[in-house]
Amino acid sequence: MSDYTKSTNFTAKDTSHAVVLGAEHDAEYNAIATAIATKANKVTGATNGNLASLSASGDLQDSGVAATQISTNASNISTLETKVPVWPVVNDPVAASATAEATQAVAGTAEEVTVLFASISNSGSSPIRLRLGTSSTPQTTGYAGVLDADGVHLTSTDSFELTHSASTSAYAGQGAIHMVHLGSNKWQVDGLIHYSSSPYVGIISGTVTLSGALDIVSLSVASGALVSTWQVNTIRSA
Repeated sequence: MSDYTKSTNFTAKDTSHAVVLGAEHDAEYNAIATAIATKANKVTGATNGNLASLSASGDLQDSGVAATQISTNASNISTLETKVPVWPVVNDPVAASATAEATQAVAGTAEEVTVLFASISNSGSSPIRLRLGTSSTPQTTGYAGVLDADGVHLTSTDSFELTHSASTSAYAGQGAIHMVHLGSNKWQVDGLIHYSSSPYVGIISGTVTLSGALDIVSLSVASGALVSTWQVNTIRSA
């Protein structure tokens, strides 16, 4: 792309009574022609407010895309970015041995959480209970939970029971509990646990409304001690 630069001072010829030569005119007009021929052509029939683009020959053309649409798309992308889940925040498995209760922290912005059990059992014979909590304290009320395992159907209001009262170290299990925030600190909890020593699966389902944002998950037994390897993973955060 060439810029036009004048090569002859025609005004100076007026004061010196010099002759303007045809060759000088040719040099100027040739430079002008070259500059015009190598510039991008103006867009014809363009729509006001549309973005310009370049053709294959380098000329300007109407892209057909409104400038306002770029702003809208940027806003939509920003909105989508806030909805993209965090996949996942994975914690290392934690062993809880010879304790009546074990807890793991959860990010206060969590919207979806999984609790995974590589092994879960009780050295005694009381049920293993799963509790959610806030302010680093497991909540012991407000649960509407059901456990269906080995033909035993149990409901609970102080926790989600993961095993029935016959649970001992002989009933070691593996499985996963999935928890989803329903809003207003209410959580839906569903999961399956397979007990390796018996051919049955425990099905857990229920809800609990916490007094604040979820920030802790607890396993506990009323008697005996936990013999467990488990982890709490945040799948999606607000």
